[in-house]
Amino acid sequence: MSALNLDMADWWEATVENYLSHVLKDRIFALVAEAVSPNHAQSMNGLKKVDLARQAEQVLSSLGWVPDNFKAVKPQEEQQF
Repeated sequence: MSALNLDMADWWEATVENYLSHVLKDRIFALVAEAVSPNHAQSMNGLKKVDLARQAEQVLSSLGWVPDNFKAVKPQEEQQF
């Protein structure tokens, strides 16, 4: 993605249909903790997966969060000898 200078956050967003219903609840808690806050993730504890995924979609929609494999890798600086 970096070769194209493409920021996937401009083109993709985590939804229940395309991502959140396909990962474990623990992953949803972890990504909400990362993107929003651990306290917010904790407040979602006890929800059924479908409700958890819907709430996660709402909180992530405006943050530009993307999974790690969608993030651009910054090229390493050239090593100097």
